[in-house]
Amino acid sequence: MTPHQQMPHATDGTAQVEGIKLAYDYLKHMTTLGTGAVVILATFASKFESVKGGSHARQALVGFLISIAGAMIAASIYAVRDRHHRMIPPPGGWITWATLLWASSTIAFIYSLVKLALFASANIP
Repeated sequence: MTPHQQMPHATDGTAQVEGIKLAYDYLKHMTTLGTGAVVILATFASKFESVKGGSHARQALVGFLISIAGAMIAASIYAVRDRHHRMIPPPGGWITWATLLWASSTIAFIYSLVKLALFASANIP
């Protein structure tokens, strides 16, 4: 048996639909984690009057908010397209926007994690 005979190919777009579902789940988890990080930052800001690295905390907060907004918009694009049963996109179009939002949200999330780590390390005795 050749490798092509062992693995059936999804000619009806099943693989692409599964990939979009995976991206949607990724965005959903990134939104949840970003929201949790915002809550942690808000808790630190309200509980402690003198914190070091305040600029790191502000930058992390803005980055997480950008990440959450981008992920929510991209997930909404995927969800609306799924509701209309048009998950197999034409070249370009909505999938390009969703992909750009996914990538920018991921970059903002990683940047915010780094800033959050710098903020935490500045405040650990």
